[in-house]
Amino acid sequence: MEKEQKQLIDFITEDGSVFKTYLTAKAERRKEYKRIDPKRIESIIPGSITELFIQEGDKVQIGTPLLVLESMKMGNLIKSNTEGIVKHIFVEKGKHISKGTLMIELE
Repeated sequence: MEKEQKQLIDFITEDGSVFKTYLTAKAERRKEYKRIDPKRIESIIPGSITELFIQEGDKVQIGTPLLVLESMKMGNLIKSNTEGIVKHIFVEKGKHISKGTLMIELE
């Protein structure tokens, strides 16, 4: 059985560095990387909202506490990683959310 011929490609990193490489079949099927929008705060784990510290229209700075997401009996304090004004809050205290849920949007 003949080995599959792979093509040498240029792999460009986010900082612009270029590397020559062969991609595996798994790498060729991967999803394209999507940069995270810092103005959209999404849940990275499932859990329940136990505290909300902000309201729509509030101005937030880097490090401002936004909410507490409880998962597996642990309270995870979610802080803002950018400056902005709270445009919309999509969650409420006491509600259970799944991974990937959009919780807060900033403008």
